Parts: sequence; structure tokens; C-alpha cells
Amino acid sequence: MEEIIQKEDLRLLVELGFAACMAGQISDARNIFQALRQYDASTEAVQLGLALTYLVTDEFEKGDEILNALSDGSDVLGFKVLSKALQRKTDEAKSLYESIADKDAVSAKMAKAVLEARQ
Repeated sequence: MEEIIQKEDLRLLVELGFAACMAGQISDARNIFQALRQYDASTEAVQLGLALTYLVTDEFEKGDEILNALSDGSDVLGFKVLSKALQRKTDEAKSLYESIADKDAVSAKMAKAVLEARQ
């Protein structure tokens, strides 16, 4: 069966979702990620984007639930640090940051910036 959405198109849609979230269009971003999740729930970037839409609206339980269902790679851990930092759980956030293996990953750099901003 031919793919309905090609990988490049999926990547662009994920980027659009993140851009919408960063622009404050949370509802639009959430709709994009939920639709993509129904298409391919296994895509980590889609899951991270959906989790982010909950974290930035202080719906930490929902965001954390999505993050906890993912394997703890550098990207996931970076988003977990963001979540804990936003919840003002600084010690947990620092501990999670220390467990990130690839400190050069974009998400690790984001996590470090969030931690530094919270101090």
C-alpha cells in the first residue's frame, strides 16, 4: 500500500505544528499533532509536539503521560526537563538533565537553557 503522507511531508507537518505552538496557536498545533498521531502514533516527534501543547498550557499531567510513554532518549529527556522546570520541580529537572547522554542534542540545549532561566 502506498503511503498517504510521504516522510518529507510528515516532517513539514510536524515542523508546522511546532511553529504553531511557538507562535501561541496552541489549539491549531494540538489539532495538527492529534491528526498526525492518528495517522502514525509511533512517530516520536509527533508525540513530543503533542506533549508540548499540553506543557505550555500547564496541563502537565497530560503532557507527562505522553512523555512517560516514550523511551528516554535525549529528545524525550529534554522535554521531561522542560516539564519539570515549568512545574518548578527544579531538583527533578536537574536530575533528568544530568541523565541526558547527548548534551549536544537540540533538546538537551533547550533543557539547559530552561534550567538556567529558572535559576
